[in-house]
Amino acid sequence: MKKRFISLALAFVIAVSIPLGALAAVTAPALRFSHSSPFAVAAARDRLTFTLPSDSDFAYLRISLTDRNEIEYNLEWTKRESDNTVSYSLSGVENGTYFVQIFISPVQFGAYRSYVIGRLIKVVISENSVYFELARTYEANKLIFDSKRADGTALLHYLEPSEGVQSGHRSITALAESIVKDIRGDFERARAIHDWVCDNIWYDEDVLYKRAPYGEQSALSTLNSKRGVCLGFANLTAALLRAAGIPAKVVTGYALGVGGEDDEWTNESASGRLPANHAWNEFYANGRWVITDPTWNTSNSYSRGRYSQDTGLYGYYYFDMTLESFSADHLIYDYSEAHIPAHAEPKPAASGTAAPNRSKVMVNDREVMFEAYTINSENYFKLRDVMYAINGTSKQFHAVYDSGAIALLSRTPYVPDGTEMRQGDGTSKSFITNAASIYKDGNEITLTAYTIGGNNFFRMRDIAREFNIFVAFTDGVIIIDTARDYVAP
Repeated sequence: MKKRFISLALAFVIAVSIPLGALAAVTAPALRFSHSSPFAVAAARDRLTFTLPSDSDFAYLRISLTDRNEIEYNLEWTKRESDNTVSYSLSGVENGTYFVQIFISPVQFGAYRSYVIGRLIKVVISENSVYFELARTYEANKLIFDSKRADGTALLHYLEPSEGVQSGHRSITALAESIVKDIRGDFERARAIHDWVCDNIWYDEDVLYKRAPYGEQSALSTLNSKRGVCLGFANLTAALLRAAGIPAKVVTGYALGVGGEDDEWTNESASGRLPANHAWNEFYANGRWVITDPTWNTSNSYSRGRYSQDTGLYGYYYFDMTLESFSADHLIYDYSEAHIPAHAEPKPAASGTAAPNRSKVMVNDREVMFEAYTINSENYFKLRDVMYAINGTSKQFHAVYDSGAIALLSRTPYVPDGTEMRQGDGTSKSFITNAASIYKDGNEITLTAYTIGGNNFFRMRDIAREFNIFVAFTDGVIIIDTARDYVAP
């Protein structure tokens, strides 16, 4: 499903627009639209204050209000302030319900393109207050979104190929590798994949308007033809993400704006009883599921046998959306995860014998020699050695030891004491469970740790999980990479 394009004449400009959806139901004094973009709006009694991205596209704005009859009020042409905000006065606006319209431009006199139009931002002005209403779909979306699994077993499942998502095919894996090469961090790698799909795949309007058969919409068919509808976009995006080692889903549901048909939720469309008409993605990075809809972030279109020219990535509005923003024009249809096996953490032993771990260890592409042990098939590293090895990176941390407790302080430089990186004698050692209470940034956490020879040895995966460090065991080599995000086993 593809959002409709519209055009709007603005004084000396013409703007090509992708309309957005509707907000209603739950109220809020402010709205944030993305977890990774500063764009937000806050309401006060006589004004709206917008916080904007710092890039040049947002230098100048055209802001207005419309009512349900699309009558425009309070038009204001304005310039972004040096603190990246814009204050929009509501003085003189009558009490009522309105929708905020925003067009942006890098220059004052030129082409302004739509950023927020339609019924995405619904603001209610009353005698004593100004507030926003969220879409009636917000609470239903939140219940589904928050109920889905993010444990290690589930994340492994979302790395595997599935129907229409041929993430193990050589053409998919080779392309994914070329896209994310030299990019650090799973979130930025996912953004690069999103951008590639938006720039290199065309939305098939011939299928949308039934001028051509629906056809196969798998990742491979979409890649080979360079075009597809929303399911093709979502399948290809998921396949590339999984091939890059990033857990990803294809999610379906109902979305507003199919060919210009509906732009506000009704009792019927918000009920979840209509057939699904759209597909998008979620990927796992930075310890959370991230929503992205690449179909609605591209201006590429294929119509009547022709590919559009000089089009592609339109923006990031539908990348890393908050549920509040997403719910304006998307309704998630629930899906079962019952087929994914239950996740079970191995139980730590109270005492026993630890075998020396002789695996090669690479830390940020550099071989490092550790004193490490294997207990119950898990790798345990001396805490001070780990802190020493990653010191100076974005994932560095320090530990403070005090009367039966260990306090871990994230983003804090480690202070060596001279005992780091000493090599063991290569023999097995006795271990006992470390009974110390463990805290991270003031909050007690549970980590599997043992005392071996008077030193604290922690399960490397536990440390990696807590400090978002990538760790993997490949071809007999333990890989630790602080530039990449943690992926659960």
